[in-house]
Amino acid sequence: MEDIESILVITEPIFLLIKFCDGDGSKIGEMYEKMDNMLEKIKDVMLDNKYASNYTQPEKMVLSRCVTMTI
Repeated sequence: MEDIESILVITEPIFLLIKFCDGDGSKIGEMYEKMDNMLEKIKDVMLDNKYASNYTQPEKMVLSRCVTMTI
C-alpha cells in the first residue's frame, strides 16, 4: 500500500498537467511554465520518498518531451 501511495503522489503533478492540456483553447504558452512547476513538485515530493534516487528518470522524460514539442 505504501508503494501505491508513493507512486500516486509522484504522478499527481503529471496527471494535473495532462488534465490542464486537455482543456479547450490554446495552452502552449502556459504549458512550459506548468511543466517547470510540475518538475519542481515531483522533485519536492521525491526528496522525502523512497524513490528519490529515481528522480532523474521522470525529469529526463519530461525534458525530452519538451524538446520534441519545440521541433
